[in-house]
Amino acid sequence: LDYPLILKAEGVKPGETAVLTVTDKNGQPVEGAEIYLNDLSYSFWRTDAEGKVVTNILPQLLNGEPLSIWAKKGNLKSKRLVFSE
Repeated sequence: LDYPLILKAEGVKPGETAVLTVTDKNGQPVEGAEIYLNDLSYSFWRTDAEGKVVTNILPQLLNGEPLSIWAKKGNLKSKRLVFSE
């Protein structure tokens, strides 16, 4: 499968502040991309003009259960990022 969006996550350990970044294949930030959690039908976050979301919520959700996030804008999607402790 070809994924036109690239989702990266930094700072996802407990107590850290997570920074989620969505870019296109050329490394350009994607503004207004929606980031979804697991298989929920609604998005949790939306990227800013720099393609970023800063959140303290994601690290708190990592409690030993596998967790996945993915980004979508229009028909474009990213690959899922899966976190497990």
